[in-house]
Amino acid sequence: MSIANVIVSGDVALCAVDTLAQPVRPAQLAEQPRHLGKMFPLPHLPAIIVGRGYHPAILLVASVGQDAENFDDLSYKIGDTMLGARAVAELDPRSRDLPRELVRGGEIDLVGYSNSWGRIVCWSFSLSPDAVDVRRIMSECSIGPWGQTWGEMPSPRTVDDLVRVATQQVQLQRREHPAAVIGGSLIVAELPRDEMKIWTAAELP
Repeated sequence: MSIANVIVSGDVALCAVDTLAQPVRPAQLAEQPRHLGKMFPLPHLPAIIVGRGYHPAILLVASVGQDAENFDDLSYKIGDTMLGARAVAELDPRSRDLPRELVRGGEIDLVGYSNSWGRIVCWSFSLSPDAVDVRRIMSECSIGPWGQTWGEMPSPRTVDDLVRVATQQVQLQRREHPAAVIGGSLIVAELPRDEMKIWTAAELP
């Protein structure tokens, strides 16, 4: 279960992900979790892709952004690319013994400056059984995971808030699922209109 938190406020977005993940090859499932990239910067746009779910499928989606000409064109391609990546993942021998909900699910957040909207926008894409659900985030936050029994979803506004919320997510997820693979380092990206900054903001419990 990966952390993927995004804040959009005015002309700046903040994105945060953890790094801990389980190796996806069935023969490796008994191994210790390791650190993987879940945030993919596209400095030529500039934009950020943040992913949760089956990591090889996320990498396929993220690769589409490498030659995108602009943020808005990329936003139109993500949904179809996610469906294609899921089809590839279902045929991938590495996914054969994994839970189907892991392989068939997935979320992608695409964050950057939209010329169409004239501001920083986050497009949030999530896979349902037969389609891609799309949500536009322009002046709010997207927090994941946040369990139904965890109380009111927080509304972070600063990097310190993101660190606090991510720490809560790790603690609450492990309280409900002691073997949950979540945590590691908290990687944060700050994305104004024309630049980006990425750094390690904290080590999570």
